[in-house]
Amino acid sequence: MQHDHIEHLINDGGIIHLSGEPFSGKTRLGIHFAAKASQSGHVIWLCADGKTSFVEDLRKNITASQGVVSNLELIFPNGHEEIYESLMTIHSFLKDDTILVVIDPITRAIDLGRRYDDEMWGRELFEDVLPSLVGLAMGNELCIVFTSEVRMGEGGATRPVFHKKLTQWADVEIHAERAMTMTYSHLTLRRCNSEPADFGIMRIKNGLVTIDVSGQEVQDCSESSCSV
Repeated sequence: MQHDHIEHLINDGGIIHLSGEPFSGKTRLGIHFAAKASQSGHVIWLCADGKTSFVEDLRKNITASQGVVSNLELIFPNGHEEIYESLMTIHSFLKDDTILVVIDPITRAIDLGRRYDDEMWGRELFEDVLPSLVGLAMGNELCIVFTSEVRMGEGGATRPVFHKKLTQWADVEIHAERAMTMTYSHLTLRRCNSEPADFGIMRIKNGLVTIDVSGQEVQDCSESSCSV
């Protein structure tokens, strides 16, 4: 059941936003998508936070799901300006069989050192990057998955970075929430302007990601009203 749901989301194409607090499992959820997609086509993973620790588990999950490791292409830009340029030219990495692009996290395309009250902050993400990605997904029957992140604010409180705006650009949002026991993450799926619905439970054991998906229908977004 889980594979049918994830595969359906990939095959639908469009933009999928993976959201959640730190350590909720956003990157692991992206790994699950990439492992599934690698079974049938080329997968691009753009790592925007400079971390490489996920790579071993990514390849492990691809192998465990009977995917093809050689279908994976990793991109490691450095700094928000280079990340921005990589995203604006991501089309140059596409192959005839590319079916999935993962961007983890997309919010590194902006300068996170700038103030929230700066009116220009994030403008390049919403005026350049996201319109370009939407056009790329539509024009190439491609699924683009991106994660977002939170930023430490005053008093140590965390605040999602442009969560609402990012979600407005996505056809689907999957939100991960880590259980108090830290043994699994609860996933909810929100499609377009609908209310969030239970999607399933994600568990990680020895680096391998499994998702027990609920029995809800996964419908093509084109059947409902999706607007930016």
